[in-house]
Amino acid sequence: MSCQLTVETWWEDFKVITLENELIEVVLMPQRGGEIHQIRWKNNGFDFLCEGRPDMPDIRVPEPNTPLTPAENAAFSNFYTMFPNAGPQQSYLGYQYEFHGDIRSVGWEYQIWSNDEAKIILELKATCKELPFQLKRTVTLEHGSSSLDFKDELSHVGQVGGDRLPFIYGFHPYFSIPFLAQGTQFRVDGQTLFELPSREEAVSKLFSVETGPTGLVEVYNPTLKTTFRLKVDGAFLKHTWLWFVSRPDKNVYLGALIPCTNFISGQDGINAAIANDTALWLEPGQSRSSDWQIEVEAG
Repeated sequence: MSCQLTVETWWEDFKVITLENELIEVVLMPQRGGEIHQIRWKNNGFDFLCEGRPDMPDIRVPEPNTPLTPAENAAFSNFYTMFPNAGPQQSYLGYQYEFHGDIRSVGWEYQIWSNDEAKIILELKATCKELPFQLKRTVTLEHGSSSLDFKDELSHVGQVGGDRLPFIYGFHPYFSIPFLAQGTQFRVDGQTLFELPSREEAVSKLFSVETGPTGLVEVYNPTLKTTFRLKVDGAFLKHTWLWFVSRPDKNVYLGALIPCTNFISGQDGINAAIANDTALWLEPGQSRSSDWQIEVEAG
């Protein structure tokens, strides 16, 4: 089949958008903080993203006939964007920077620019609830492609003469079984940083490395011959966090590679980024752009 876009209403006015072509099916939930809810390889039905949080059993997955409460809808989704903060909640000049940023806890608007057999182009847009920041995202899926192309524009929409403000920006997917398994590799810039242990082994890891010039961030399962690849601008998203936790007693086997503008340190969040000079800054009326891509393949 060629490209196709569908929009469903699950409850009240909660929109679920599906983009698909011959190879992949992508489910977006704009009103759930711009969530990329799932990416599916159509040939065998393989789902790449972990739905829900095995380590947080009280968090529910959205369902067509079961509305989420506002608090649940702002919780940890399957793939969200961290902006304008990454790390603990903090304040700067009286502005509140929520944990991992509040762009993930507001509804995003959407507009369909192109919807034909050759290409789908979708624009998503949201404004932070606590700060005068806006994120505008263009998503493109083309006929015959196993990748999604993104262009993000980060803008300070405050009044002229207002405060110059810092930000952190990054992407936070979640992966679990069956994609994650013993031997699955977390790779950055072509190097394997971590090979996953047995599910029977208790492990907890959190650290960061430089993303590197290639901008390649990959999770690869050699047994399933399955790959999830992020291609980012390594000069902008300079650091990639590796997070993994295995808790055999809780049936938790969960992890992610997280490209970000700042690195993991003893103290994190926006104030630490300011202190270690990894915070980025926007003046009122100023914007920064970032082009990135998700590419998948399942054996």
